[in-house]
Amino acid sequence: MKKIFFTFISLMMLSFNTCDENPVNGDDVKPGRRDYTWTVDTIPVLNASMRDIWGSSPTDIWICGDADNRRETVWHYDGDNFNSSGEYILAPTSLWGTSADNIWLGTAYSQLWHFSGAKWTKHNDLTFPGYTDVVISSICGTSSNNIYATGMADSFDGYRGVILHFDGSDWKYVNVPEIQVNFSFMEYDLPSKTYLLRGVNFDNVGESERLYTFKNNVLNELYSGDTGIGIGTINKEAYIYKTDLSTRKATIYKYENQSLVLWRNLDNTIYAGGISGRSIKDFFFISWGYADSLKGIGHFNGYDLVTIYPAEVYVGPDIIFETEVLFLMKDIYNGKDVILKGLLANR
Repeated sequence: MKKIFFTFISLMMLSFNTCDENPVNGDDVKPGRRDYTWTVDTIPVLNASMRDIWGSSPTDIWICGDADNRRETVWHYDGDNFNSSGEYILAPTSLWGTSADNIWLGTAYSQLWHFSGAKWTKHNDLTFPGYTDVVISSICGTSSNNIYATGMADSFDGYRGVILHFDGSDWKYVNVPEIQVNFSFMEYDLPSKTYLLRGVNFDNVGESERLYTFKNNVLNELYSGDTGIGIGTINKEAYIYKTDLSTRKATIYKYENQSLVLWRNLDNTIYAGGISGRSIKDFFFISWGYADSLKGIGHFNGYDLVTIYPAEVYVGPDIIFETEVLFLMKDIYNGKDVILKGLLANR
């Protein structure tokens, strides 16, 4: 396995132009540090397209996605080395767990798998009346007996969004309206005790981007439009971002009082989307990097936006720990999937 080490990179800095001269609200929150040492580990699989990452600790990370060898679609990473699960799992899409011995995995071909700490086992073959496949796009929950999986039921004639719930024993469909979307991503907002779902429409019927709330098994549409949206979390609070990459317009919202409330306007900054972090003064995003066509990993510390790791890569999901961050990425030059690991210096 090839490993490359990077020392702290000179930062490309740009003022957070919508803020006052003082940091953002929350004087009791310390600005996030930026003295990371970066390590890049290449996932040892050919023609891969890894899609999701989840971990209980920096030495217990799981990654899943597509690969030519179907027994190399799920990998374990201990912080240094990768090991394939060895299970024949076709097109895994999403991972979520509560501990090292309780992890769920969904696929694009009607299956839900479970890891008990020893091995992966298939838990469900999903069916939905009138459709050929059930695509699981996202898994999210609050405990081992309260987990949701979202996606769509698909066939040659059409598709509709689906939501499943796990109560500790089995997965069952939630009765939701028939909507022509894929519920592609879900996050939980702790303050409002509400799930937020991104819905995507593929066939030019109405707006392509949708945002829904889901609480007490009730689904409500919160937004529809053609501007790209996404959902991230900071310290268990959900944030919704809208980005138009052609115009460099970007805004971030919070979900409050059953509506979207503008949190930050980031038009014409290096912000290109994404949000995840430890606090409102320590979060990461995708940045424009050195040029408009290039992207890197950005950081906000309460004062300014910077590109903390400039790289010509496609940046995927991440995991944020207390002193360590991990990003799932693809090198656009060699097509290989990598884990970028940032470790804060000891103080």
